[in-house]
Amino acid sequence: MENRKLLLVDDVNLFLQLEKTFLTRRSFEIHTATNGDEAFQKARAVEPDLIVLDLHMPGMDGDVVCRLLKGDPDTSSIPVIMLSAAQKPEDRKRCLDAGCQAFLTKPVKKDELSHAVEEQLNLSVRDKLRVDVNWPCLVKVGDHKEAGSIRNLSEGGAFLAFDETLHMGSTVRLQFQIPGTSGMCNVSAKVCWSGRLTADGFPGYGISFQVVSAEDLEAIRDHISKIRSGSIGSLAVSL
Repeated sequence: MENRKLLLVDDVNLFLQLEKTFLTRRSFEIHTATNGDEAFQKARAVEPDLIVLDLHMPGMDGDVVCRLLKGDPDTSSIPVIMLSAAQKPEDRKRCLDAGCQAFLTKPVKKDELSHAVEEQLNLSVRDKLRVDVNWPCLVKVGDHKEAGSIRNLSEGGAFLAFDETLHMGSTVRLQFQIPGTSGMCNVSAKVCWSGRLTADGFPGYGISFQVVSAEDLEAIRDHISKIRSGSIGSLAVSL
């Protein structure tokens, strides 16, 4: 298979070099741009499989570039990961409203960027098969609790539909029930990326399970197997 093409866009060369270094584990064909206009022109010329785009740039901000890309039939299907140095909820909303698939805060960590890129390019480990679900859950951050829902699941992580602000790299605790079981699953997870599961879907976060009991992990695996075999549907449950 041909190497996937990535377009990295940032007006600061240091960040471009860091991103390139972070992504050397896979044999990507990497292209770069240092401003919005160059990014838009290169996206049309190179036709990358993925664009990593800085939000704040001189001349044309990343969200403007993203809207141009999503409004052009030739580039509208290219997934965009946007980066911002400011950890502001309004920046995240601004990027998601522009149509990006994922949002990360700078300085981005290697595992966060790698995970987001792999998610958007469907390069996750093949034995961690994903299924669509719709399970309500409780999200605990410290002593604070809010309702969310799990919309996409593998034995290694999930997409958490959640409108509150979570910081990249932070740890959350989730409590949810798997249909057909009587007990509650309690897992600890790391926030890896922020975005939307689909272009018009609810905003949320890609999370990686960190601490899961053997019993809960087996229940998750069993449920995924049943969904994939068609023996059960992806039924919603209530807490």
